[in-house]
Amino acid sequence: MPIVVRKSVGLALGARVLEGLATDNTLHMVLNGLYARSSDQRHVGRLMSASLALYMAGMALSPALAALLSDFRVSFAVALVIFAVAAAYLALVGPLDGGTVANQADSSGGDDSPSRLTALARPALRLFSDRVVAAHGAAMFLYNAAISYMFPALMVYATLHFSFTPAQNGLLLSVAAGTSSVYLVIAAAASRPARHAAAVLISLTVLVAALAALAMVHVAWALFPMVALVSLGLATPSFVKAHLVQRRQHDALVVAAISVAEGLGSLASAPLLGAWQSTHPGGSVLFVAAALAAASASVFVVGCL
Repeated sequence: MPIVVRKSVGLALGARVLEGLATDNTLHMVLNGLYARSSDQRHVGRLMSASLALYMAGMALSPALAALLSDFRVSFAVALVIFAVAAAYLALVGPLDGGTVANQADSSGGDDSPSRLTALARPALRLFSDRVVAAHGAAMFLYNAAISYMFPALMVYATLHFSFTPAQNGLLLSVAAGTSSVYLVIAAAASRPARHAAAVLISLTVLVAALAALAMVHVAWALFPMVALVSLGLATPSFVKAHLVQRRQHDALVVAAISVAEGLGSLASAPLLGAWQSTHPGGSVLFVAAALAAASASVFVVGCL
């Protein structure tokens, strides 16, 4: 809200840095870390799909709700209220993993700064020291490199080549998030441990084909059904994580490790796709995203199965 009141570019850039530190990857890491400690590991995939479905449902509603507000400053105020409600809810629920945290603190022998620094590095060390975790992490790195900047690149493409307005670009995001949410609800209901690998490959195959088709669209209205198809591939992370948790049961550290790979992929996405789009205007950036998604599928087949 201070950004809106002061109209400061410095504040806006600082807010983007803070937003990046509190990214949705962090939210999913915490949730999935809790799911990985569930006593019944058979339903981990269902829990992951359900939480991502709710997240996507919120994303689908957001542009439509923002469009109903006449003053953009009101949308910032509404967002702050929603965050406050979420914080109050978490405070009422209380610590979900207090017993585990307390036990870890007792076993560590006190507040030791070097051991805390080591603990921060453990996810990255686990990512590179375990072949199975490394393979899943590499698949997620390539997936996030393909997807994290793909929608901003698509909106730039739609604006330049089809004269899309901000409202139409917002509708594109709503279509993508809404379709993905519905698909994830269905996936959560049908989740079975033996199907996680097949679900990963199906989602990535659909994603690659839909991205390639999206790059060849010549009429504006066709972007919407193609984006709906692309959004079916957005369920991939929940399937990959569920597959990993089945391979490394009751190990929350592997979820943190794969989140490190996701974060690195997100960081790589904008330089890769953004640089390509700036030098190669047009839909070819979507072919690059499709190639990265195909590489993710190849890594999963070779290293994760």
